[in-house]
Amino acid sequence: PRGFRLRTSFYASAGLAAAALLAVSTWRYLETPAIEEGEGGASTAQGIAPPRRLISEVYPSDPILKTPYYEDPNRWMVFLHCIGIFYMLLGLNTVCDVYFTGALEVIVERWNIKPDVAGATFMADGGSAPELFTSLIGATVESDVGFSTIVGSAVFNVLFVIGLCGYFAKEEMVLTWWPLFRDCTYYVFGLILLAVFASDGKIILAEAIVLFVAYILYCIIMYYNERVEHTVDTNIRKSLKQVRPADSSDDIVPPAKVEPVEINGDPEVTPEITPEGAMEEATVPGAADAAEDNADDDDDEDPLDFIKRPEGTKDIIVWAISMPVYAALYLLTPPPTAKWYIFTFITSLLWIAGFSFFLVWWVEILGDIVFRGSCSASVIMGFTILAAGTSIPDAVSSVAVAMKGEGDMAVSSSIGSNIFDILVGLPIPWMLKIIIATVNSEANPFVLIGSPFLFFYVVLLLFMVIMTVGSIHMLGWRLTWKLGAMMAALYVLFLLCALGTEFGRPTWLQWGGTNGPAVCR
Repeated sequence: PRGFRLRTSFYASAGLAAAALLAVSTWRYLETPAIEEGEGGASTAQGIAPPRRLISEVYPSDPILKTPYYEDPNRWMVFLHCIGIFYMLLGLNTVCDVYFTGALEVIVERWNIKPDVAGATFMADGGSAPELFTSLIGATVESDVGFSTIVGSAVFNVLFVIGLCGYFAKEEMVLTWWPLFRDCTYYVFGLILLAVFASDGKIILAEAIVLFVAYILYCIIMYYNERVEHTVDTNIRKSLKQVRPADSSDDIVPPAKVEPVEINGDPEVTPEITPEGAMEEATVPGAADAAEDNADDDDDEDPLDFIKRPEGTKDIIVWAISMPVYAALYLLTPPPTAKWYIFTFITSLLWIAGFSFFLVWWVEILGDIVFRGSCSASVIMGFTILAAGTSIPDAVSSVAVAMKGEGDMAVSSSIGSNIFDILVGLPIPWMLKIIIATVNSEANPFVLIGSPFLFFYVVLLLFMVIMTVGSIHMLGWRLTWKLGAMMAALYVLFLLCALGTEFGRPTWLQWGGTNGPAVCR
């Protein structure tokens, strides 16, 4: 239900804001104060070449703090930015869940799109809109925050979100091989392209176009999904000398027709022959009625119920705290109905752009203070606060459909959002920036990748995808709590590797990115 998703979004946003406050309150005691003593007496921070340009030249002047923020004596007031981060995350999650995804659901319903296809495209796109605008802002301010957010969000979706789906699933769910095989294969293909293009530390226009064309090709594959599945499955079975079963997932042989039997003068149709498991499910008393009631509840749910005062003290407190965001969205955004969904879609994009801008700006200020001007701040904040925050819509929607028993749709949404991130969320901002640079006759019409470790992070992400598929295969293609525990362990492993790399800065992992404007040498 939407109420569950909104409450989950509130608590997740509040948790991230609380983590940010905790980081601010503790880092001043853990970080060494001597930050300006670099080699040769130069004023550097961990070997930064030029000063960070992100805040003073591109973002507006902050009304509370003065640059450099990590030296401002009033930097303790960054807690106000943490509160702002909470409301920006809440706004992103609410507009994506209620309005943007609602408008996309109208499109899916009108086009009669299959659940796994809808999950891998429209549902994934709806949840990935924050990452797209974060990447766009990162490219504009010439910061690695967009790239790191995309990579961090991808790991969050592949590991943490799928793990949550396994943990919160009401019962063990058997996954269909094709959606996972299709999405993971194409995702690995996209990651390989990204790794190759990013290996030299810069992205040119042709490389960005290739990435975006790859997403168009993915959409074409999704459009002909059933035909492609049948072809691939048939060829695999031919190579293995197997016969395609009659009860395949998409090509079910129509059940045998049985003539109606006349009882007391009234014709009554005998139930059609169904598989044994399906017959057992169909004969459970009240099962069909319960499913129908659940469907009716979903259909009758008012998407704008979030503005109504709930019952219960705790829910009222949550509702009151959220009211600044709820009221603004309710008053300024048309409802996602069949009549207004186009206007809802456009207005939602504007809201997402605004929320994303202030979110990235304030997170950059927070990182600047916590890491005392280190050029690793953008990457670390992208991997943690921004990656988790912008992935909350994906996580909440995937868990919600997993709790309904739609395991394939939950996994397809998670992997599909990653495909959107790397093949749309990265190349679109890159193309726009390169085109603008070309029109302005700039000397370097390409996008520089500042961090020398981003190629390593892409390879690490590729390894995590392989481990995910291997874990699912090892558990018999079942979505269970055991899979959730394994995914959580892999996510912790990724964070340890990524953060350890940024703090330790091993030179043997610095592949590319050495020409960026904010490189830590």
